[in-house]
Amino acid sequence: MTNKGLLYLFSFFLFAERFAWSLDWSSLQSKLSSPDIFGETNLDEFIDQCAVPFDLARGTNFQKDDGSYWEVSNYQLIEQSSGLCMDTLDCAYDECKGPLMDGYEGTAYAFYHYISSPIPAVPGAPIVTDDQLKASDALNLPAAVVHPQHVGDVSEAVKFALQNDLTVSVKTSGHSWAGSSTVKDSLLLNLRQLPKYSPHGSLKECQFESDLEGAFEDACKLAIARDKPAILRVGGGEIWGEVLEAVFVDWNENEDNKRKYHVMSGFAGTVSAAGGWLASGGLAAFGMRKYGVGSDQVLHVEMVLPDSRHVRFGPSSWEKKLGNLYPVTKDVTGYCNEGDLTDEESWVWKECTEEPNFADLWYAVRGGGGGTYGVITSIYYQLHDPPFPLQFITWGRDVTVAYTNEDDPVKQEILSKTFQEFYLRFLYFPESVGVSESASNYCSSPDAHILGCFGGAGDVFVAAWKRFSNNLFEVDVQEYDNPYKFM
Repeated sequence: MTNKGLLYLFSFFLFAERFAWSLDWSSLQSKLSSPDIFGETNLDEFIDQCAVPFDLARGTNFQKDDGSYWEVSNYQLIEQSSGLCMDTLDCAYDECKGPLMDGYEGTAYAFYHYISSPIPAVPGAPIVTDDQLKASDALNLPAAVVHPQHVGDVSEAVKFALQNDLTVSVKTSGHSWAGSSTVKDSLLLNLRQLPKYSPHGSLKECQFESDLEGAFEDACKLAIARDKPAILRVGGGEIWGEVLEAVFVDWNENEDNKRKYHVMSGFAGTVSAAGGWLASGGLAAFGMRKYGVGSDQVLHVEMVLPDSRHVRFGPSSWEKKLGNLYPVTKDVTGYCNEGDLTDEESWVWKECTEEPNFADLWYAVRGGGGGTYGVITSIYYQLHDPPFPLQFITWGRDVTVAYTNEDDPVKQEILSKTFQEFYLRFLYFPESVGVSESASNYCSSPDAHILGCFGGAGDVFVAAWKRFSNNLFEVDVQEYDNPYKFM
């Protein structure tokens, strides 16, 4: 596939235009595994399933009639039958700026709610009615949703979109601050019902397996070249909470498994494990500066292309270079599935008659944009030897509020700047604060208000801070024996 070909795919998935509401959907429904996995967008369902849980539109300050508070979680929203819910209500609108934003301070951050941590509406803000939510010109909902049960459903939906010049959007959990997993008048593929592999024994110990074949064999060859002990296949509809549980609980806490493993992941349990997180590079707090970002963890890819073909591909030759974290890819080999896409036992992988440029795809899907070049149906990740325990240092939006009782603005600024200088030195000039590069690299952060460290590096951080600041204030460290418990 040439650069021109990649541009074509980009154009297909993002800029195809058609008034989708007038389409006859029956031909698509007849090709799907069940007509029940298709639904045209219903605005009343959207309100009931995606707006009511936040309770902002009703001006109740998140409080129920019995005095208790609503507990809103994306774990709840992603399982709603409509498939329309976003992580924040405002992100169902263009640029995550819906009607609610007009009446509340801040950005979409104000509508991001964790379990048991409801954020009340701003006092005095106007009530937004259901009709206003539904009638907004900024509403960015698809025309219809398909919940694929298998790769065959994905292929048929993409084929229908191609035949009808219809935009395709892709979603796993709607965990997108940019609102990129919902597109107005598109055909949305909600991948949550695709097969989940990580909870069902997809972890393979490359140096101890005797019957590896296909993608597992190809992925393990690359893992061994990278000096990685194991791999994990993850379904296109899985979220990181499921993957972390599969590795850190199902595998690592099983006494029959002598060897334990670590997986690089997103920072929230409801982040897609093979979707937008990976497509945007994959930032994390669990070893990113030691092991690379999410896209560095990928060994092999399975996906449905915009022409509806199901393919798999990954590096087939590589070269080790001094100073590089991992071997440099020289060649990428791929195959087309010529078997029955509805039944994985009947898949048949062969060389493609018209082969895409798999080398271009390999680089494009690992950071080139979610849903741009096709729909990922499964991914193969490398695993690492465990560097536990996990230590977290948190300080909220203002370190002086988190760790001191200082209320003098001048002293607050001095404390804050001192901590900021130390924080940056620790991460980027570690020797200047008496810290080794290795210890520094064991710490990483998904944002500016939390630091996740492995291998005792959290203790190194605290000791270095005491030296640097003459212990201006104490910094707390929370310790976990695995990242899943932090989620």
